[in-house]
Amino acid sequence: MSARAVSALVLGGFLIAGLAACDSGTSTSQPPVGPPTATTTPPVTTTTPPVAVTHAAGCPVSADTLLKVVTDKYGRIPGLELRDVQCYQDYAIAGRFAARSDSEVATFHYVSGSWRYFTGGSGGYCEGVPENVKKHFRTMGYGGCD
Repeated sequence: MSARAVSALVLGGFLIAGLAACDSGTSTSQPPVGPPTATTTPPVTTTTPPVAVTHAAGCPVSADTLLKVVTDKYGRIPGLELRDVQCYQDYAIAGRFAARSDSEVATFHYVSGSWRYFTGGSGGYCEGVPENVKKHFRTMGYGGCD
């Protein structure tokens, strides 16, 4: 036999011995090999906490709702419209525009489940409004809300 053949036989012997050692009949802690089983992992769900709502009971409010309050108090005013409505802690403020008149600001208060006209005009339209609400309205573009 050639040296090459002897080397192949020795190498083959080591492989057979190695395989026999793997299947020596001794028990191991690994589970028996069998067909793969399906494992289900519950889906990961992430929940975000609810965002705190800072609106009061009357907020938000639409311009149409506030316009009805004005017409209930003063009657129908031709061409009257409210713009840039801001609502904060049961108070609302809006620019009041009517045909053939100067623009003014109207302030409303939500009391006992309904909106009421609070005050308005070209100045002093936040008189009687709580300070924190005035401050909010000033940051929303109503700089004259003193």
